[in-house]
Amino acid sequence: MRVAALTFDSGLRVIYKPRDVGIEKAFSDLLDWVNARSSLPPQRALRVIDRDGYGWVEFAEHEEFLDESQVRRYYHRAGGMAAMTYLLGAMDLHMENVAA
Repeated sequence: MRVAALTFDSGLRVIYKPRDVGIEKAFSDLLDWVNARSSLPPQRALRVIDRDGYGWVEFAEHEEFLDESQVRRYYHRAGGMAAMTYLLGAMDLHMENVAA
């Protein structure tokens, strides 16, 4: 089995992963927890459905910046995400796994 990207008639896009997605689920839950308790700019937590040995992850859609303030906000939030992943000891951060 392999990873598959699916698009439904509604436009919803999800990624099917034929492996445990517990780490993705835990990270999204952690981001939600931090967002609820922090005054920092909120991080985008992807929705994850964790099943026994496989799972579904929300597709992270690329969006264009409309003005300079959005660019500044992006880099501020990206710095926060980099700090979070560093503190957690993340290892699999490469161009195929990080969407700007």
